Amino acid sequence: MAQTSLIPEIFSKREGPGRKLLKFQRGEIIFRQGDPADRIYFIVAGRIRLSVTDRDGKQATLGLLGPNELFGHQCLMLGRKTRVMTAQSVAASEVVMVPLEKMNRLLERDSRLAKFVLRDTIAQMLGYEDALVHQIINNNERRLARVLLKLAKYDQRRGRPTVIEGISHEVLAEIVGASRPRISGFMNKFRRLGHIEYRGNRIVVKPSLVSILLQR
Repeated sequence: MAQTSLIPEIFSKREGPGRKLLKFQRGEIIFRQGDPADRIYFIVAGRIRLSVTDRDGKQATLGLLGPNELFGHQCLMLGRKTRVMTAQSVAASEVVMVPLEKMNRLLERDSRLAKFVLRDTIAQMLGYEDALVHQIINNNERRLARVLLKLAKYDQRRGRPTVIEGISHEVLAEIVGASRPRISGFMNKFRRLGHIEYRGNRIVVKPSLVSILLQR
């Protein structure tokens, strides 16, 4: 996630030439797999879920993004014309939309913007790679703990509880690759151990959850 001071002007929350500030309610689809890929989005507030669906209708969650992150920018690469995933708001969200044509013009003359987009793209790719490694070597319980800490943007230096909003057990199950009842069982265990708390539809993730990752 980028620091606020490093965010290029084109992604400012203010309305301006060549960009729009859009608001989405929880559950709204921003774009679907197969739609034209002609816009780039930047999250100002909220959380966006990226997912893919196979021919049999089975859906998998690829990632959950939060404030100051880009999505939909795969269309900048390899001339990709259609979306390969679906983007859905899983909490009330605000995003800045920039048309692809406008973005391409800006990238040609704005090195700061180009570096920002490149860093975000690499960070997401490394995140997918890291998730794949953990999917292979960790059991479901540790994978769930890792997902929660990642969504909470856990920072060992701060060591403070962090709140995650609008994430259901169903979505967590898709990310972890386990059944929903199994995820609910682990979540109840984490709560009994004092690693998480529920506050309405919010999950409070405490630093002690890291201990689950250290178990062998």
